[in-house]
Amino acid sequence: MRPDPDRRHPPGYRARQGLNWGVVGLMYTSYYLCRYNLSLANKSIAAEFNFSKSDMSSIISAQLLAYAIGQAVNGLLTDRLGGKRAMIIGAAGTVVMNIAFGAASFWGML
Repeated sequence: MRPDPDRRHPPGYRARQGLNWGVVGLMYTSYYLCRYNLSLANKSIAAEFNFSKSDMSSIISAQLLAYAIGQAVNGLLTDRLGGKRAMIIGAAGTVVMNIAFGAASFWGML
């Protein structure tokens, strides 16, 4: 006789699991899409700072290299810290850096 699937977990477990997966999925999607920002803005950046196509290709290559190195380093770091702690640190860091960059561009520091 098989146990009732609804009886294996306490009440509210499935709803909480769905909420957790939704939040984690949204954070991961946000992190993943952050790497596409430069390619969308590169024409405007090149025009504002008088960068040549060669300059922009060097910047984009450096970005992709940093992203690749970051994947390896952050993967090893996440293995040590644990997934929950790494996601919280990453989310907090993303919020802080977005506010800092927004404030710097608003006040003309960049």
